[in-house]
Amino acid sequence: MNLQPLFDLKERLEHTAVAGTGLLDEDFRLKRARESLAPLAAASPVFGKITAGVDALFAAPQETRGGALLDVLALVDAVVYTQGSTGCQGDLSPLPTDGVGTLRPLSYGQLHPLLEALTGTGSGRFSLVADVRKEHPEYFSDYRVLPALIEGLGDGYVDMADQNAEILKEQGEKIIPLLKEGFDPEGKGGMVRRVRLIQELAGERENDFYLAQLPQSKKEVRTELIRALCHDSHNTPLLLELCQTEKRGESRDCAHEILVKQETPEVEEYFLALGKKNPVQAFTYLLGEKTAMASRLTAAIAQEQIKNLRTGKKLSDSQRNERFRALFLALIGKTGPGIADIYREAVELFGEPEGKGKKPGIDPLRDLIFYTTSSSNPSQPPFAVSLPYVLAMTVMGRGDRELCDLAVELYEREGGAYLVPAFAAQLLIKDSAESYEWAKERLFKREFLKKTVQEDCLSFIRYVLMRVKWNREENGYRFMVRASLRNEWEMEMGVPVPCLDVRWFELLAQLGKDMDDALAAVLSDRQEIPGLSKLVVPYIYQEAISTLSVYSAAEWIRILNALGWERWENFVVRYFLKQGQVSFPECMMLLNTLPVPPKEKAAQLRKMDELVRNKKINLRHNYWEENMAAARIHEWENQPSGEETSGS
Repeated sequence: MNLQPLFDLKERLEHTAVAGTGLLDEDFRLKRARESLAPLAAASPVFGKITAGVDALFAAPQETRGGALLDVLALVDAVVYTQGSTGCQGDLSPLPTDGVGTLRPLSYGQLHPLLEALTGTGSGRFSLVADVRKEHPEYFSDYRVLPALIEGLGDGYVDMADQNAEILKEQGEKIIPLLKEGFDPEGKGGMVRRVRLIQELAGERENDFYLAQLPQSKKEVRTELIRALCHDSHNTPLLLELCQTEKRGESRDCAHEILVKQETPEVEEYFLALGKKNPVQAFTYLLGEKTAMASRLTAAIAQEQIKNLRTGKKLSDSQRNERFRALFLALIGKTGPGIADIYREAVELFGEPEGKGKKPGIDPLRDLIFYTTSSSNPSQPPFAVSLPYVLAMTVMGRGDRELCDLAVELYEREGGAYLVPAFAAQLLIKDSAESYEWAKERLFKREFLKKTVQEDCLSFIRYVLMRVKWNREENGYRFMVRASLRNEWEMEMGVPVPCLDVRWFELLAQLGKDMDDALAAVLSDRQEIPGLSKLVVPYIYQEAISTLSVYSAAEWIRILNALGWERWENFVVRYFLKQGQVSFPECMMLLNTLPVPPKEKAAQLRKMDELVRNKKINLRHNYWEENMAAARIHEWENQPSGEETSGS
């Protein structure tokens, strides 16, 4: 049925409503529209009723035509609306009910706050999105939310952009097509995060995408695309090319850092050539790498530098210091053929470990890392002092037997700080009783009828034991290696250590405060210790009650609790009275650490509050929260003993 006459009539009636009914008799277009509707009126009663309404409009007196017009127009509008429809060519299929980019049964009102937070500015957005993520994670797979998340990867508020990236990553690999849609290789932070997400989700499977975008890419996006090339070994020729052609330093460094992880003859040849041309740069790229190729390269480039030094090749003090600083840092973690010889030759070059006026026992790796190689630097290069610690770091991190033997060899020949790597080696290659006896012989020197402690040996033994940590999952000890060379080296688990002889704990307690850090390190996270001396736990309690550091006191409390100590009466009160001063945060820190029932915590806090209010103890920074103290006392007094207490 052709409904065009109906639509034409509706249009003319609306025109009359605007122009007014005074010109109705002269409106020939309206009359023509009425005549065109006649065939439809004969076919359907409703159209007949419309025709009758138009006739009544023309016949009505002028004063009643307004009402008649509204009546017929309302009827026409109602009929027209019933004829409305939507559609498109092809077969229709329902939207998926689950997956990425689905239509969720969510109203505009439900999504509006989230969309406003994702696309808007101002404070409070991060928390709102975080709350929705926690309570309604399904919202983020809605097709209306995903574009806002992807656009938000470039949010000027970095924390917000990072949170958006985490949420998108949770959607899985199916989100990748949306990340690639509208990708701009010349873009900024948002595009960088897109590349990062794609490679985290798909790795080498999207290698063609990285390669396609690389030629047009710029700045940070280019660096991230180069970093993504690490997933496919077929990219080695391109990386070799980029190492030589990249003009931007960050992108060039990124290409080298990826390339050095690929053990191929071509890569090894490239770095050998780089080592001859720019040894500092080569050593920098080898920093922290533990592959066999990295060790071979370090040894070969180092031998070349030592040969140059021995043959009298002219170098400024600054050049010499810069090269050997880079070499020493690169040596950390390196094992295998030629590495032991580098240590031996370095010992000959730089002399005794205690040279240059360096106090023995102080960790010099930090000095080496931050050493200024400028010739204007008045301090001497710390190479002689650093070398034993570089070796110790590698022994603890890798446990290589050849380097363990080397450490003992150098200690027997050179003495001094070489006790550090030698003792670490003894803990690995001897059983617990033998390594204990070996260390004890060096800690004490017999003079006449008594033994005296060797102070320098004490500091060296302490250095190693502070890096021996109990691993609950393995139910055993491991070395904990720390070196701020790169982010990934900030903390690293070393090799397993045979369980320490139980006599160590008593010996460390007898040696006193100088070894407290070592005692805390080897006891942290331990629980039952068969054969533990009865002197150890009371000693720890006295250290806990007297230490000047509230953080150390809290750590001693945790250790005592794990070892079964139960005498906590008035501990916090006694601690702060001994200190002579208190602050509210420190008091709450110890109370929250204390393993006693809530009512006991309330009693100790009440006593502390009375001491403060009666001015019988000094306040640190004049800080005490009476209202918070009262609220916490009330909370603890009304809390069942079986419940955990909340922290402050």
